[in-house]
Amino acid sequence: ALLPIGIFSILLALFGWKDINLYKDIVKISLLLPIRRAFVFLLNFLLLPVTKYLTWMILFSIGKEPILIGQSIFINKAELIIGEACLGADNLFFVICTIYIYFIIFKLKSSQNIRLIISMAIVIPILVNVFRNVLLALIVSYENNYRDDIFTFFHDSYGSVLFSLISVSIISKMYFFLLNSELNKKDNILKSD
Repeated sequence: ALLPIGIFSILLALFGWKDINLYKDIVKISLLLPIRRAFVFLLNFLLLPVTKYLTWMILFSIGKEPILIGQSIFINKAELIIGEACLGADNLFFVICTIYIYFIIFKLKSSQNIRLIISMAIVIPILVNVFRNVLLALIVSYENNYRDDIFTFFHDSYGSVLFSLISVSIISKMYFFLLNSELNKKDNILKSD
């Protein structure tokens, strides 16, 4: 909560009240960090059923015969617990923040494109996170000497951030595709006049 106050104070000291419109977007973006904790807390209860059932369904559809008991998915004798870190709320938050920053800097005009990108900003991180959980379930179910190291990498280390990067990359590609299509349409209208 101190970050937005600190940034606002520094900007106010540097530029004063008269130029507040110049830096209002910076203050808005700095508010995203303190909101993260509340966002994750509020979304986890919604993401738990979606994540665990989609993970279970995909594992079932690829023939792994998973057993779902509470928050645990069992494959063979291995257990994957779908805990708070596995729900993908952070991944979803990163994608929504990315879209918000894009909206501030590169505004989409078409309401259809805005609805599409907002929908995809929700669906894509959830699907990428479910893929991550499926991968983790497959890792724990295989008898391998490196199983624990691979699991730790994809669950606790840089490997988990990789999936957020994938989500942000996909949504960024989509956003700029939509933005370019709007700009090209505008250019074609200007050229035809």
